[in-house]
Amino acid sequence: MSKNNNVGLILNFDLLGTNLNAAYEKVGDNHKALLLPSDIEASEAVSLGEVVKSLKEAVGVDIPAETIKGQVNSADKGGKFDWEKITFQLKAAYFYAYKEGSKELVNDYAFAVKIDLSDAVPDLGFLKVNSIGLAVWNTTRQAILTRMNMGSIDNLLLALEASK
Repeated sequence: MSKNNNVGLILNFDLLGTNLNAAYEKVGDNHKALLLPSDIEASEAVSLGEVVKSLKEAVGVDIPAETIKGQVNSADKGGKFDWEKITFQLKAAYFYAYKEGSKELVNDYAFAVKIDLSDAVPDLGFLKVNSIGLAVWNTTRQAILTRMNMGSIDNLLLALEASK
């Protein structure tokens, strides 16, 4: 019979249109925490308008649409920018931390978001901004990096060389 008190917790939730699983486990003196998408391929884009509406309904945070529109319109003198059509898609959400006994906490993470501006930003003829990708990571796990789909500069240069 084990003398250790062991604990396990699993939480399933949605964030930016992506279903995520978070887990915590304590076995003896060892602690582990993990965050992973249940299926990153099923990630859906969520519009800024939907995020604002959800925050207002869920927690009573009132971010008046007119305030956002006013900020955008002050920069967009032509009035062609449609902030409600900005969409966010979670491309990677990964966090793994563990601590074995009195050893130092080790963590491994990757978060990536694609911000789609293709329907929100006007086409200037000579310039059309389609999307912005933002990623933060320290992981070296290739499966996670591949799912981020960010393309490191080194890999982009290798692809360029291979296309010759």
